[in-house]
Amino acid sequence: MDKETLVAGLNYIQSQANFTGKASYRQAIEGSTDLEQEYLGRYSIRYKTSLQGTAKFDRPHINVIKEGQIVKPENQSRTYARYEIIIENDGNEILSPIYVNDLFPPGAVYVNSSLRPSLAESSANWSITHLPVGGRSEITLWLEIGENLSNRLVNRVQATGSHAAGWASASNISVLECGWLPCAPSQGDQIVVKKRAFVNESASDLVWYLLRIENHGNCTPSLTVTDSLPRGMKLIGATPDVTSYDRESNTLFWNIVSLKPNDVVSIIYQVQLTAGGKQVNQVKVEAISPEGCDINPAYDSTVLILGQKNAQIWPDDWKPPEDWGFQCVETSCV
Repeated sequence: MDKETLVAGLNYIQSQANFTGKASYRQAIEGSTDLEQEYLGRYSIRYKTSLQGTAKFDRPHINVIKEGQIVKPENQSRTYARYEIIIENDGNEILSPIYVNDLFPPGAVYVNSSLRPSLAESSANWSITHLPVGGRSEITLWLEIGENLSNRLVNRVQATGSHAAGWASASNISVLECGWLPCAPSQGDQIVVKKRAFVNESASDLVWYLLRIENHGNCTPSLTVTDSLPRGMKLIGATPDVTSYDRESNTLFWNIVSLKPNDVVSIIYQVQLTAGGKQVNQVKVEAISPEGCDINPAYDSTVLILGQKNAQIWPDDWKPPEDWGFQCVETSCV
């Protein structure tokens, strides 16, 4: 017998065997599956076994969860932050490999982690070989924090996983309130969001939304974007992909790790109309500064009235392709 087997963890096995004679092959999971096969003769066999969980998305998708707490041991003057980073493959394809990047709060120092990282001056990077559908991996990270930090510890993490057609990415933000050195609230609107709706004339039940987020301030905040869809709309797709989608409330969420001063980020997503009449949806952008300063949230909304035709209004540096046949509908700010 000539046999080669690749074992990529306990839930993925790929094997190839060439043999003459009699052979038996069995796969068993206690209390779930027991598959046994027998062969007699001359065979060349290839097989692949992948044990998968339940996919939340019908496409490749990765989710990252970040939870933290401040720890101050007794009889010690030092203060630490302990973080749990959880990476989940909640899409429909195996991800391999996965790269995780954690950006430390300003002034924080790496102490240790449950998985050995590649360290930079103010960040840590990890590589995970693979995650099957429904699989998850956890990393515990310890940082030492000083007494001269701001009143908030802002820690940011990004995860990217490779699949057959490209990459799936996600990010998350952890904010710990320290209450040490308060920072004065910002003056004026540092973050501005503009929202536009575009109706496809050849398919009037399809609508594209453009969210344009601008940073008019002097800091580089992290952003959490929340977009509440009316009940008469169903999400089709988004670029970048949504961080999470609450189907019960029909709410979309994105995490943006950083937005530099005078920079702009755009989010485009498509929905299908499942009900007529007047459709109003609102977006909220919350900004968190690593320096600890308070930044006012930004809001915008669109009002979609089916059958109403308005003049086209495009942002200065973006316009749908000509062959999409879009029409901009009424928009309003709140």
